[in-house]
Amino acid sequence: MDNYSKAILKKKLTKVINKGMLEKKRIVLFGAAIASKEIKNCLTEYGYSPFAVVDNDPRKIGKECLGLTIQEPEKLLLPFDNSYVILIYSDKFYREIFFQLGEMGYKKNKQAFSLNLNIDDSLKIFGYYTLRRIRAMYYHWRFTKKKCVMFVAPYTGIGDIYLAGLFFKEYLKKNNINEYVFVVVNGACKKVAEMFGIKNIIVTSFKTSEDLTQLNKSLRVQEKIITMNNPAAETAGYQISQKA
Repeated sequence: MDNYSKAILKKKLTKVINKGMLEKKRIVLFGAAIASKEIKNCLTEYGYSPFAVVDNDPRKIGKECLGLTIQEPEKLLLPFDNSYVILIYSDKFYREIFFQLGEMGYKKNKQAFSLNLNIDDSLKIFGYYTLRRIRAMYYHWRFTKKKCVMFVAPYTGIGDIYLAGLFFKEYLKKNNINEYVFVVVNGACKKVAEMFGIKNIIVTSFKTSEDLTQLNKSLRVQEKIITMNNPAAETAGYQISQKA
């Protein structure tokens, strides 16, 4: 899950908590998935913890999730027990899950709550990331008007910049790069880069560097964006992610 989706999930769960629906209840997570960890983290912030995890997938039964053994819903939840509150996150099957729980006596928004992203949430997420991509494209154009190569160093620590600097000139020579801009996230990183003779340094916010990195990953832009990931990984000096 991306950070924005996590924030929406947390907001939904917080509403359930603020209504007092989890007070003196045994919390059951329906669905052993990636979102389960985020739900548990949010519960922990409020002083709660999951009592059990259930799933309809027979391949998951008996395996461990969040330190709990995954169980079959019917074996745990029958007969009906009002001490249970069930939190659901399932991209495809939440309607079927509500029907299943209803057959067992658990009512929606009383004992069972969906934390799924609805259509409005999905539109918000789409709009949010579309705007971030547009913003990144603007900054990419602004920083590289000469259509030169952009290096993005999304590190707040100077150690990573130092390692990148050790091999930067060698990398430029190896790849015949003559014109470039070097994007860093603070003044300290700029000073370290300057120690290695790196020029055309642009200091921007960490958020902007993240947007440029995501633009590199998600869109096939004509101009090159090189995101430096692991300065010591390759012979040339660092592992890169590049699209042209």
